[in-house]
Amino acid sequence: MSSLPSPVPDRLREEPPPDQFCDLVLNGGVASGVIYPWALLELARHYRFKNIGGNSVGAMAAAMAAAAEYGRCNGVEDAFEPLRRFPLKLAEVEVKGGPTKMLRLFQPSPPLRRLFKLFLATVSWVSPEPATPGAALPPGADASTGPRPHRGWALTGAVLRIYGFWLPWFAVLGLSLWAAWMARHAPGVSLAILAPLAMAGAAVTALFLCARRFARDLHALEANGYGLCTGRGQVPGEEG
Repeated sequence: MSSLPSPVPDRLREEPPPDQFCDLVLNGGVASGVIYPWALLELARHYRFKNIGGNSVGAMAAAMAAAAEYGRCNGVEDAFEPLRRFPLKLAEVEVKGGPTKMLRLFQPSPPLRRLFKLFLATVSWVSPEPATPGAALPPGADASTGPRPHRGWALTGAVLRIYGFWLPWFAVLGLSLWAAWMARHAPGVSLAILAPLAMAGAAVTALFLCARRFARDLHALEANGYGLCTGRGQVPGEEG
């Protein structure tokens, strides 16, 4: 099972002329490592790779390209198929709606799990959604991206959920009941005054707790060398 917004490219069937070469130098970077396989596949439809190099994840992609080209030169059928299937493997999910295999490779340090969730929510908010074929686009929308209704509210809800903004609102019910009791048993005390005060107190408490948790997370980020993930596997657990 996989989840990819881009159409999967066709198998490589083209045979470029033997004298039509392309040299490659591939830079590092995680995002580049995801893009390289299919970019190399498209180049391989028109060129044969001759001099190939790279660094970090670019070196890994260069090694895969070199192996694929070596296979093609020696008559191996579907030599570039591993390059075509690599992004599909990274996009596999074990459970519907769960994280992809690539996302599971990123394991934040326990004190930084809230910041990591916030980072993912922000990336999801700013990333364009691919347009659904045949779907009607709102006026002024670009065909390359689909409608983005309520995404601002979704990000706001994610931030509030991650930082526990909702927790103090459990107190609103109790305070409101107290306000109702006071209004009934204390002459001259108005429910219209007590109820807004209770809600305002809960909101201030929620904002204070969110700010306190965010400040603590930023302090943990500094202690972690300003990185969310160390590259080591982490024991599952709650945020710090």
